[in-house]
Amino acid sequence: IWQGDDVQRRVKGVVTWFELGENDKNQKLYSMKVCPPLWRTGLRQNFRIFQNEDIESILGTILQENGVTEWSPLFSEPHPSREFCVQYGETDYDFLCRMAAEEGIFFYEEHAQKSTDQSLVLCDTVRYLPESFEIPW
Repeated sequence: IWQGDDVQRRVKGVVTWFELGENDKNQKLYSMKVCPPLWRTGLRQNFRIFQNEDIESILGTILQENGVTEWSPLFSEPHPSREFCVQYGETDYDFLCRMAAEEGIFFYEEHAQKSTDQSLVLCDTVRYLPESFEIPW
């Protein structure tokens, strides 16, 4: 996002809504909604079975299929493989959330302040949360 010649904030994601608002002779107002790449996981329902895979592998498959390429698992302990795991008519997002909740995993988006880097972070303990952070807007 630019103001004059200065970059005010960098945004990376999927544009999910765009609208032309009021305008006059010299300026036009546009509004848009930008969602993180994880947003795509809510668009598709699936029916499938995972066999003998651990949670990192299952979540990695879902994220990769939905174009979420920048993600990192920060797990304090190994999570055992599941003999049999079924996604039955759930969106990929709902399935991802259910699997993560069963394993005590939560996730958040991490944004770099001076670049367009954005990463999904999966954690199973609050020890991996940043100690402090500043919200720039």
